[in-house]
Amino acid sequence: MSKNTVQTFSLDKKREFVSGLFWQPIPGGKDTAKAKTIEVAKQLRMDVFVHRFGKIVQTGLASTKDGAKKGQYSAAAAITKSLEMEHGEINALIAVPVPGRSGLWLYVAQRDGALLPDGDQIGSEDEIRSLMLAANSVGEWDVIVAPDHWGFTSSEKRFEDFLPKNKLGVIKYHKWWALSSVFFDVQATLRPVIVPLLVGAVALAGWYGWNTWKAKQLRARQEALQRANARFPQAAPRPVHPWIAQPKAADFVATCMGAIEQAPLWTGWDFKGVTCENGMLNLTWDKGRHWTEHLKATLPDALVTGTTASYSVPIKMPPGGGNDAPLPSANEAQSHFTEQGERYGLKVDVAQEAPPPPPLPGAKPAGTPQAPPDWKEITWTVKDSLLPPETLVAVLDGKGFRVTSISANNQMQWTLKGTQYAKP
Repeated sequence: MSKNTVQTFSLDKKREFVSGLFWQPIPGGKDTAKAKTIEVAKQLRMDVFVHRFGKIVQTGLASTKDGAKKGQYSAAAAITKSLEMEHGEINALIAVPVPGRSGLWLYVAQRDGALLPDGDQIGSEDEIRSLMLAANSVGEWDVIVAPDHWGFTSSEKRFEDFLPKNKLGVIKYHKWWALSSVFFDVQATLRPVIVPLLVGAVALAGWYGWNTWKAKQLRARQEALQRANARFPQAAPRPVHPWIAQPKAADFVATCMGAIEQAPLWTGWDFKGVTCENGMLNLTWDKGRHWTEHLKATLPDALVTGTTASYSVPIKMPPGGGNDAPLPSANEAQSHFTEQGERYGLKVDVAQEAPPPPPLPGAKPAGTPQAPPDWKEITWTVKDSLLPPETLVAVLDGKGFRVTSISANNQMQWTLKGTQYAKP
């Protein structure tokens, strides 16, 4: 299960709930919440949001490209508000079955009144139970909601139990749970202008009738052209090469290392690790024998979870830098990793992407047919190296080579991950 994957479910045909938002603290309170949300949304390329106003102001962001929609209700926002109304701003771990989706569970985790970065997810029972066990092992929780057979000292509830109801027991849906558009809403802005335009349109009925007739004539010609094209189908379009849109390896490393150099690694707590991936820089610390106020004095926006703390900041990644230069063969790529690993004492793990399953007999392809990919994806990982990332990339770089993640532990041992694209 990948973190914060957008997933939806419904209680009725009219309303839809969404999980998997990226939750980010917003400094400055309510007055700057919208401006800060727009700033973060641009950097993360997300376009819908919901706010949570409490001791800590947060925005939950998602992208419509991932399936989120304006008007969907945030499941995590609804649950945490219910907890706040009943208990105040507490530490809570929640796991409830997803209504209408058998076998899936909703996970919500809140610490000191703030949703944790990975505390809004849907997954299988095993996945969510593992998240609960991991979180429970590192801190004290005021409220835990989970099935009895999971082994927690907890209560068992349904998702619906967290939603407010009127005197007749009917659920009351609050507008502030709903996702809104981050950017300019053209329809809402132009609505005052539309009514007078409609009045004027009545006077143009004759003109409209004439244009309707012309449109019918054009549509008839288009349908005839489509029938002719159906007799001579076009070749399936060539799939887009993914490496073209991704930053070159050296550019990715330079951007991440620049962000790491500017990051507050030393905060009064024991530095644990840093990761740069997916347009975000994520830092973690262990409390050790230090005080929480030491950390907050240096980094007020850090999220404290028991004896660990985390802090995330968006990074503007460089644009794609690829071209369609010939790729190495899969064997050539594998040999390159093996030779360079032996030469520089690197532990390089590689794995080829499994081919897609063949279509079932008689099955028809869905949507527009696509030509099969003319490349293979080889995922690679270099673990716990003392060589700096700039050196590792210089050693491994080549055509179709991309880096997707850079991380370091408290010993500044580096782990790099990425993809090598090769000929099939």
